[in-house]
Amino acid sequence: MGRIVQSRAARGSQRWLQDFAATDRAMLDSAIGLGSLTWRSPLPEDGWAEYRDGDFLERLGVQLTRRPLDTFWPARGPVWDGLALTESGACVLVEAKAHTSELVSNCAAASASSRSRIRFALDETKRALCVDAGHDWCVGFYQYANRLAHAYLMNELNGVRTELVNLYFVGDSDMHGPTTEEQWKVAISEVHGALGLGEKLPAYVHEVFLDVTQKSAGAVVTEIETAFADEFSHWGIVLPAGAVETGTRGKITQAGWAIWYLYGLDERGAYLDYYAAHRMTNDRHVRLRPDGSREDLPAIWDFRVCSDDPEQDARLEDDYVAHNQSVATMLEEKGFGLQGDEPGGVQINRFLHLQGRDE
Repeated sequence: MGRIVQSRAARGSQRWLQDFAATDRAMLDSAIGLGSLTWRSPLPEDGWAEYRDGDFLERLGVQLTRRPLDTFWPARGPVWDGLALTESGACVLVEAKAHTSELVSNCAAASASSRSRIRFALDETKRALCVDAGHDWCVGFYQYANRLAHAYLMNELNGVRTELVNLYFVGDSDMHGPTTEEQWKVAISEVHGALGLGEKLPAYVHEVFLDVTQKSAGAVVTEIETAFADEFSHWGIVLPAGAVETGTRGKITQAGWAIWYLYGLDERGAYLDYYAAHRMTNDRHVRLRPDGSREDLPAIWDFRVCSDDPEQDARLEDDYVAHNQSVATMLEEKGFGLQGDEPGGVQINRFLHLQGRDE
């Protein structure tokens, strides 16, 4: 399978890329320097999945018609840390690192045929970049080399504009990673030297540095949590610790409330959706964003307009029931359906608001 679902990472480059892509895209896009990006991976609503082989191309919406991927590289190729598209439609392939030991790798293809095909592809790439054949790209810094080969395949052999971003996180204390760009640059220079690249990197290869000590994700999380707490301050209801940061979904049953919540990401960035129901008030379906904005989403109506005209009143009744049934279906699909552990008044209200005249 070319789609690999990941858990929410707790540390390292995977954790940082997930964090930035989910909660601080502006900072991530600014560091990369290719304009505003549409991220295709990793995304919380996609199970933080990472992609390889033909699935990464499908995720980006491109086809390699001149030189197909499977004629260039064997199956079980590179797993891309991140995938995105520029505003002009160019593909962005991201390889992320948080400490220098991640730079080191050797080719570990199991079969002789796979190793042969890999060497052929790497040798072809070396020739195109005028790299001396004596440099063995299968040893030492193989991962860097195979990412470069894939970018070459897409750009040079297929004419698909592709930007390869080697993303280096600065200041990851948990991983004892480099604390400055200069420390990273020393290590990267060693990689380039060993691969015989020198100053021969194509223009579509980018070495990007992002200081995690400046990350504003903590503020983002705080803003959403604060906005949610303000909504329910009268009852002292708050989101469980880490709910926003880890991108989880869940439900709160407290003080007569049933509150479903989930974390997501759309073209505007991160958000938290919640649906709140209580027998003594109207339902609320709300989207909160890190900038403090609040968007009301469709909710079940708890009352309807009536008319003295029997025909008009019947139409109003039908509209009321149709709206509520449509919203209920949407809530089920969203994971906000009744599960039987909600307060009794919430369950009764939901049932009554979905019934028509003859039910």
